[in-house]
Amino acid sequence: MKLFTTLLFTLFVTLIYSQETNCVKLREGKFKIVDEVTGDYYIERKGNKQMEYSSRKDGTVEFDVKWLDACTYQLSGARHIDGNAIDEDVKQMQRITVTTQIIEIKEHSYIARVTSDLSDMAIEVELFFVED
Repeated sequence: MKLFTTLLFTLFVTLIYSQETNCVKLREGKFKIVDEVTGDYYIERKGNKQMEYSSRKDGTVEFDVKWLDACTYQLSGARHIDGNAIDEDVKQMQRITVTTQIIEIKEHSYIARVTSDLSDMAIEVELFFVED
């Protein structure tokens, strides 16, 4: 019984560590969210910055990124860095912090649970990897 418990614990720890190791690979890169209603979002994350561009809105928004653990990060400090059609959206985003938890990594995408400090609502979104 001790051997079974030890093996089960080892498998559990290995699976958790493996997921966290894979999350580290997502700290930088280019991603795309496909949304027929609001348009596609293009995301580039590098270092402690994340830039987002919407296919239906003019402009790019930059956020500060703070990693809370291997698979969870927060976005804050929204800044409008080019374009002019999304000024009001950016003003609203400047007042909130968005927390993203990576919950599943697939071959060509990952699933994240996104929350904000404005609401208890959580949404799950799929982000596709974009190759250069």
